[in-house]
Amino acid sequence: MQTTDFFIACKESRIENNTSFYGCFYLGPFDDSLSQTIANDIRRTLLSELTSLAITSIEIEGILHKYSSLPGMKETVLDLICNLQSIVLKKQEISFTNITLRSTKKTYRGFLNVSGPRVIKAMDLKLPSGLQCVDP
Repeated sequence: MQTTDFFIACKESRIENNTSFYGCFYLGPFDDSLSQTIANDIRRTLLSELTSLAITSIEIEGILHKYSSLPGMKETVLDLICNLQSIVLKKQEISFTNITLRSTKKTYRGFLNVSGPRVIKAMDLKLPSGLQCVDP
């Protein structure tokens, strides 16, 4: 039986834009039957370790469900929800040399109050201090 040493090497890594990073790595060697299992486990582990901020719920005065429409608004409430969920948020972190303090699973509340004919953008959100839109 021939043994080969396990290796890991970065093939390529880059910042694609201010919200997207890319990395490609070589890992191995694995048996063909085991490689897919290992790849899925690595993907799940990496995704579970990500910390992020996202808009998870909204409340609109006078709206009972997501299939409603607002008078004077071109899009449906469902379209508005999809647009809000696509907003990328960032929290300023407090760093002391090698220690980074992060809040975990904390709920923040932001507000959006607009009237009149206009295009609503992410920068119109009133967010708590320390939170900001990455691409307003």
